[in-house]
Amino acid sequence: MTPVETHIHTRLLRFTLREEESALFWRAHAEGRQLTPASAFADYTFGQKSEAYVERALRNLRIRFDALPPSIDALPLLELTRAERVVVCHVHTLLTDPFYRCFSIWLTERRELGIRAMHKDEVTRWVETEQPERWAPSTRIQWATKLLATSREAGLVTGSKDPRPLAVPHVTDTVLTYVLHLLRTVQMEHTLLVNPYLRSLGLDGGLLTDRVRNLPAVSLERMGDLVDLRFHHPDLLTWARSRS
Repeated sequence: MTPVETHIHTRLLRFTLREEESALFWRAHAEGRQLTPASAFADYTFGQKSEAYVERALRNLRIRFDALPPSIDALPLLELTRAERVVVCHVHTLLTDPFYRCFSIWLTERRELGIRAMHKDEVTRWVETEQPERWAPSTRIQWATKLLATSREAGLVTGSKDPRPLAVPHVTDTVLTYVLHLLRTVQMEHTLLVNPYLRSLGLDGGLLTDRVRNLPAVSLERMGDLVDLRFHHPDLLTWARSRS
């Protein structure tokens, strides 16, 4: 079991969700290319980016995907659409960035209270409330900018100007099955059906139960508070291979 990251860090200030770079990273792995900063820069793996950017991208992508070995092998096999890749990147970022995870929980709670939009100033105040006196005012503003940008990439926020409407991304059956398999490999203080990762995607309670019941690769039976969740494949990679 892989533990969830709990140490607050600032990687998101320099590297947000980055779906496109993530997809290129998965493809390189599937092709057997051993990426180094030098080779990725020379081969334009991430396009015409600086050496510093390429090094930063590789470092962050390895943290997000290599830390969960079945994922980096399984993802290229799924042939995900861009929208599906975005959701996958969001979940991986939640698992490896506790501050983004806290922000996502805050967004979810506001959405569930019926709040339909937010302002950047609110996020800046939230940053100070969560980490009082830790960062200078300019850094708090930068955090608000990056948290909103990442959430916009993930489909949790729409628009780049205040007020910014809150939203819920569409989660396909393929992505939902992937996330359930992924969370089986993670050591967390939540259950597979009650956790901030699926809740951030609008999947909770009866809606989630109904969605899981209709997944072809998963069986769910419920008797009162008891939930029996069974996977038809022993692990994520085996399931991904069965689809290719």
